[in-house]
Amino acid sequence: MKKKKMQTQLSTVNYDTKKPLQTTKIDYNQLFSYYLKKMQWQEEQSIQQCMDDLLSELIPFLGGVRATLYLAYPETKTLDYLAGYGVDVQGISKEIIYGQELVGQVAKTKKSIYQHYENDAGLFAATVKISIKGILVVPILANQELTGVLEVILTKPVSEPKFNFLQQLAQHIGSNLKIRRQEQALRVKNIELEQKNANITSSIKYACTIQQAILPTKAFLTQTLLDHFLIYKPKDLVSGDFYWVSDVTENVKHTKQLNKRLVVAVMDCTGHGVPGSMMSMVGNTLLNQIVKEQHNHDPANILIELHHKVQEVLRQDESENNDGMDGGLCVLDFFKSGEIQVTYAGAKRCLAIAKPKLRAVEIVKGDRTSLGGLHNPDQIGIKNQTLRLNKGDMLYLTTDGFEDACCPLRKKYKFRKLIQDIQEIMLEPLATQKEILLQRLQEHKQGVPQRDDITMFALKL
Repeated sequence: MKKKKMQTQLSTVNYDTKKPLQTTKIDYNQLFSYYLKKMQWQEEQSIQQCMDDLLSELIPFLGGVRATLYLAYPETKTLDYLAGYGVDVQGISKEIIYGQELVGQVAKTKKSIYQHYENDAGLFAATVKISIKGILVVPILANQELTGVLEVILTKPVSEPKFNFLQQLAQHIGSNLKIRRQEQALRVKNIELEQKNANITSSIKYACTIQQAILPTKAFLTQTLLDHFLIYKPKDLVSGDFYWVSDVTENVKHTKQLNKRLVVAVMDCTGHGVPGSMMSMVGNTLLNQIVKEQHNHDPANILIELHHKVQEVLRQDESENNDGMDGGLCVLDFFKSGEIQVTYAGAKRCLAIAKPKLRAVEIVKGDRTSLGGLHNPDQIGIKNQTLRLNKGDMLYLTTDGFEDACCPLRKKYKFRKLIQDIQEIMLEPLATQKEILLQRLQEHKQGVPQRDDITMFALKL
C-alpha cells in the first residue's frame, strides 16, 4: 500500500497590534527592561555583535530555533543580512529585494506576518529532526521608518502576549538600529574627514617647509646683521607675513666710501594661513627680482615696483582679485667713516628707532597706501625718508599682528603700548628685549587665541 505524502499546510494569523500589551510585572515588564539594557551596546561593539547577543536571548524566549535580522536600505529597496541565531550563514540569502520572500513582503508592507504550520514541518540537524510550528516575520521600525526585518522560525506557536511584546520591543530595536547606523555613518564620515584633514595638514606642512626655505636662515641673519632678534609667529602653520634681508654691497656703484649696504623688509600680505602664505611667496619672489636682479636699491621705488608687479602677476586689471600687502623697507648704508644712513619707505607701516643715548624712540611714519589691490591708483605716493643714525641705535620693523592681539575684553595691545614697551626696555640686550615683549604679549592675551600672524624684526646698528 502506497503511503500518502504529507503536505504542510500554512495559515496566516494577524494579531491586532493596537491592543494593549498583556504583561505581568514578573514576566514582560522585567523582560522588557532587561532587553532594553541588553541593547545598550558598548563603544567597541559593532551593530552585528550587539544584535547577535540580543537574538541569542530573545529568540529562545519566543520559542524560536532560528532567526535572521536584515538591515533595510530604503534608497535601494533592499535588505542585507545583519545578524542571526542558529543559522548557517552560508545557506541564507545575504540580500533580499523588497517584495521577495516573506522578509521582502514585510519590508514592502511594513506589516508583520505569522505563518502557522497546522501539521509538523521539520528541520534536520545531524541526527535530530526539529519540529517547526511557524514562521514569524516582524518589521523593525523607527518612527514608521523601516530600519530592518526580523524573521523567526518557531518550534511552538507564538502567544499573542509574546507577539505584542516583540512588536513593542521591535520599535526600540528599530530606534537603536537607526541611531547606531547614524553613529556608524558619522564615524565613517569622521574617518574620511580625518584622512582629508591629514592630507591637507600634510600639504600645509610641506608648504610650511617651502616657505621656511625661502625665508632668510638664522645663520644668514646672524652673519649679515650681527645683533638682532626676530619674533615670527604664524597664526597657522604657514604665514601671510614674511621678512626679507639682502646684502647688496657688491651691486653698489662707487663703493669707495661705502662699507656695506643692506636691504631689510617686513611685509604683511592679505590674509593668513595658506592664502596669505601664497601671497608671501609671491612678494618674496618679486623682491628678489626687483632688488637682486634689477639692482633697485631705492626703498620707495622698490615698493612702487612691488605694487605694480603684484597687480600684474595677479592680473588685477582683469579680475576681482584685491589681494596685496602692507609693510616697511629699509636700505641701510654703513659708511667707512662710521656714519650710518637709513632710508625708509613704508606702506601703512611705521619704522620705530630706539636711541639709547637719548632715551627716546623715534617713529618714522609710512605712507597711507597698500601695495597691490584694485583700490589703488596706478600711481601711488610712496616717499623715502632718510635718517643719519648712530652706532647702538636699534630699528624695529613690525606687522600689525602684535599690536592687534586681543585680550579677553577684546582690547587690542595697540602700537602706542608697543612703543612704550620698547622705550622701557631699550637698554636691555636684544635677546632680553625679545623675551620681555613675548611675555607681555602673553600676559595681555590671557589665553585668547592668536588672531593674526605676528612678525617683529629688530636689529642693532
